[in-house]
Amino acid sequence: MNAILATKVSIPVLHADLARPRLLRLLDSLIHCRLIAVSAFAGYGKTTLIAQWLFGRRAAWLNLDREDNDPAQLQRYFNAISRDLPLTEEAWLVLDNLDALDNAVSYHELARLLETLPPHWHTILISRMQIPAILLAARDGAVGDLGNNDLRFMATEAAEFLRQYMALHLPDEVLTALYEKLHQQTNGWITGLKLAADSLRRLHGKINDQHLANPLRLCERYLDAYFEQEVLSDQPQTLRRFLVQTAILDALDDPSLCDAVTGRADSHVLLAILHQHHLDEPLLRWRLRRQLEDGDSQDAQHLGTTQLDHLWFYAAADLDHLQQAELYMQRAQFQQAADAFALVGSAGSDLTHLGMAELCWAWDDLAAASHHLGRSLMAEDAQIRFRSYTMLSQVLEARGDVNSAAVALNLAEQMKSADTWLLARRARHWMVSSHVNAALQWLYGCGLNVRDQFTIQDRYAYVAFARVLLLLERYDEAEVISAQLAESFLGDGFLYPAIDVLTMLALARNGKGNTAQALDALVRALELAAPSRIVRLFVDGFALNREPVLYRLARMLTLQQRRSDKWNDETTVLLNTVLSALERTYPIRRETSLRSAALLEPLSEREVDVLRLIAHGFSNQEIAARLLIAESTVKRHVYSIFGKLNVRSRTQAMGKADALGLLSEK
Repeated sequence: MNAILATKVSIPVLHADLARPRLLRLLDSLIHCRLIAVSAFAGYGKTTLIAQWLFGRRAAWLNLDREDNDPAQLQRYFNAISRDLPLTEEAWLVLDNLDALDNAVSYHELARLLETLPPHWHTILISRMQIPAILLAARDGAVGDLGNNDLRFMATEAAEFLRQYMALHLPDEVLTALYEKLHQQTNGWITGLKLAADSLRRLHGKINDQHLANPLRLCERYLDAYFEQEVLSDQPQTLRRFLVQTAILDALDDPSLCDAVTGRADSHVLLAILHQHHLDEPLLRWRLRRQLEDGDSQDAQHLGTTQLDHLWFYAAADLDHLQQAELYMQRAQFQQAADAFALVGSAGSDLTHLGMAELCWAWDDLAAASHHLGRSLMAEDAQIRFRSYTMLSQVLEARGDVNSAAVALNLAEQMKSADTWLLARRARHWMVSSHVNAALQWLYGCGLNVRDQFTIQDRYAYVAFARVLLLLERYDEAEVISAQLAESFLGDGFLYPAIDVLTMLALARNGKGNTAQALDALVRALELAAPSRIVRLFVDGFALNREPVLYRLARMLTLQQRRSDKWNDETTVLLNTVLSALERTYPIRRETSLRSAALLEPLSEREVDVLRLIAHGFSNQEIAARLLIAESTVKRHVYSIFGKLNVRSRTQAMGKADALGLLSEK
């Protein structure tokens, strides 16, 4: 055998620090198979495992590379191997790096060669991608297979490996927590565990609490280098970009959602390629998401950062049509806005898609909104991408994917953290996710005051201010700000933001117990929204403390509308559409209705919380501290509870609530 061929068929050196007894036993159970397929993501120890298992057995090992996509070359390899191994005895032929073969001709030739092997020979195929069916069928008899899930370290295996490999001198309890954390962060991926262990060893015992809390942070640059050199560098640019764009998503299981965030129509094809090449590995996707958030990779930097004014259309091509479309949107004339967008030429197409995404979101057509965002997220202009990420957060939130919505908001915030429009969007997200502490932290540092006179430029900061006050149940202040904002927007003819703040005004008045005035504000908002069929403004961002309060008000309006002939058809249709959207978005609301169905007016979720704390004997002051609300707000809730239960004391309230079964439900 010549020197070049000898390097191609050499058996790898064994790694003594990577014993896998569980997998060796699994391979022992497959010894009867004529063919064993080992297919997994890079860095799972495929080659090392097979080399350990074949130690002492008669075997030949062929390491393939890109230069071997040649049928004649493959034939020469098999001829040389046949001369070295006995034809009449049991032997093992390993074909490693099978993913180096990348065309159908090579696969067909390799399948033909496998069919000609002596019957006593077994074949092991090792690849970073799923092995083609034509090769799996090339040998008669049983076929065994090992994949990512087989090769992952189990928690006990990871702990044993790390204990031997790192030899850290720390308390057992600390080490156990560290091992569990690393196993959780790496999902049992061997190379990730090893890189983290190497980084910890380099600290020479100077390990602190931050290292233990997030051990993988120590080796991020090594992870990135590994992924770049071993995984990403050989991938086509289209696939790399798709991986980065979809890293924002929690999972790669919805082609339509991938289409939405990438602007493609063929995500199902690319997803199949990713799965085939095992590129959906969790740790790889986590690192791509972190790079996207930090902007510290070439792929992430392609997204860029720049500044953006709220009237983002005004610095683009086709200025007249775009300005007109923006003005129509602010006036809640959505059909006219859509018509204006249709007149914009190709130079302004990214802005058109962004504007249409907001229109479709407001219309509750989330699929169409996702489609348009998919195009605008691809824009070269960072201003457009900034607004696209904020809009994407709203669409993802409407779909129920709150975690991905938060990631999209973070990406936008990194591009322009001081933007007041983004601030208003962030406050809406706090309300959806009930992030009271984040809202409080912002409130204490924002410098805004209910007694201030705001300017036109400050209005969106005060929209956020009012929404945070609502979340914190500071209804008196929220009512003042919302009323002033409504007057300001309506005075300028900006009906679209006026609808939003009128809805907040309704919630503030309802929180104060002024139901009739709350319904008046909500009716005004519905009347303004009805001609353009604006739905989502009444749905997203109005789940106060887990309860969509707006649903109860809308239900009351439905009853009012049935007893009145003052309602026009447009407003009636919109009210019913909003109710359906609220029920679809907040299914818990139906359960809440059933809990207190025996009451003329049902208790809100917050009132149920207060009622339970009363049942535990807490005072108003103690309830306020537990719920992070003012004591005056607690008193208002207690007064409302007494009225709805038709009682005059806490004792009577407990008896009535117990009889209705309100305290036993959650």
